[in-house]
Amino acid sequence: ANLRSPALHEQLNLPNEQGLSTFLSSEVSAPYLHQISPLGLSIDVLTGGPIPDDPVKLLSSNKMRKLMKIFEINYDLVLLDTSPILGTVDVLETASFCDGVVMVERIDQITQSELNQAIAMLNQLKVIGIVANGSTHSKNSSITYSERNGNYLVRSEKSAIDFRDYTQN
Repeated sequence: ANLRSPALHEQLNLPNEQGLSTFLSSEVSAPYLHQISPLGLSIDVLTGGPIPDDPVKLLSSNKMRKLMKIFEINYDLVLLDTSPILGTVDVLETASFCDGVVMVERIDQITQSELNQAIAMLNQLKVIGIVANGSTHSKNSSITYSERNGNYLVRSEKSAIDFRDYTQN
């Protein structure tokens, strides 16, 4: 559902001529799904498709709502990759269709202020977790994790981020 800067297709080496954007903006009754089989599992993937003129209009459409309901009925788990939380309303539109939100952020590319802004935006939704990724492990770098009073503090050489535990809400 990252219609502003789709990249999942590149990571999975899939074509992107047809995807969520083309499905939502056409009269096609079923999206074009790719099937991948990592570790022998069968996973259907709907790429983002070409970048549309108005991603918010497509993501907030009735057709998107119907698609999500169909996915919920037919799949055990539906994961949506979205655009970044800050700077657009795309994530809020997309997350409104979801039972829970997991925020994923690169530990060395987010400030405490940006994290607080992102959490404040998502606070109206059900945040079930935060994943801090993108750390580089070498002899000279380390990441430490500690919990204090329900807050999570993750430190790396370049930053210290305080992750609040919203899973209890």
